[in-house]
Amino acid sequence: MKWVLLAALCLAACRSGATPHDLATQRVHQGLTRGYDASNAVGPATLQVRYNPAPCECPPYEVFAYGGWTRTFVEPATAELDALRGGEPLSVITVTATIDLRKRAAENGVMYAVLAVP
Repeated sequence: MKWVLLAALCLAACRSGATPHDLATQRVHQGLTRGYDASNAVGPATLQVRYNPAPCECPPYEVFAYGGWTRTFVEPATAELDALRGGEPLSVITVTATIDLRKRAAENGVMYAVLAVP
């Protein structure tokens, strides 16, 4: 019985202090990073981009990637993107690009991914 109590005390003392929520959040971020790394490892991909302005300071472009539309900065600006911006909202074009792991802050301070168009 003493050994069981001692083992329980040792395990409690060795605990990291991270909550299950913290551990789950960390694992999700690690998974997303591995997913971005894996997709970018194959090089540029053909992606759909649309101009969808919002009433806030977020980027006006969205990219269809990983199963849904995600707000993103597009760098550098191209003639195609300028034409898209001047056209109808929600118009879609196809570009060859990579989703960059670096983030850029919008005017409202929220971080967004960067779509790198070669």
